[in-house]
Amino acid sequence: MDTIHRGTASTCWPATPLVLALIFLGVAGCGGGAMESVTYTADNAPVVYRSVPDSVTVHSRSEVDTGPEIDGGRTALVRQIDYPSDAFDDGTEGQVRVSLVIGPDGRVYQPDILSSVGPSIDREALRVLQAVDWTPGRSGGQSVYVQTEIAVPFRLAEHQPAQDAPSPPQQQPPRPPRY
Repeated sequence: MDTIHRGTASTCWPATPLVLALIFLGVAGCGGGAMESVTYTADNAPVVYRSVPDSVTVHSRSEVDTGPEIDGGRTALVRQIDYPSDAFDDGTEGQVRVSLVIGPDGRVYQPDILSSVGPSIDREALRVLQAVDWTPGRSGGQSVYVQTEIAVPFRLAEHQPAQDAPSPPQQQPPRPPRY
């Protein structure tokens, strides 16, 4: 898997070219800036890891008026799942529990696997959580960063390939007339 790191450099422009090169490579970062890393799955689907900027407050779900929600609910989440072929072929099922922060922009920050099913399913769970649209949590009328946990279910019965349509009943050949 290829990994790309990007650091925010907006507060570092007076830096020397060496420091800028280190920021570009993700070796160094600016204080308070968020880091982002992109990993690609086997089928080139990006899985993005964003860290929350140091300068913001992350609230727990119990501290906010409304917690973050997936637009369309669990149905939208399950609909996004592209069951990994290796796991499908092996009959692997389960649920991946993920801790994550939903930002005021509805983006996923700092996803962390709490309960793993397997590498390919875990990557798909992270991809799906980033693919769905999120309504951010709110506190005091403002959208805020909220730490939450979610289980992403992987059930083979919900992801079976489409069965061939049953063939129509065969017609009997016409009978010869009786004399």
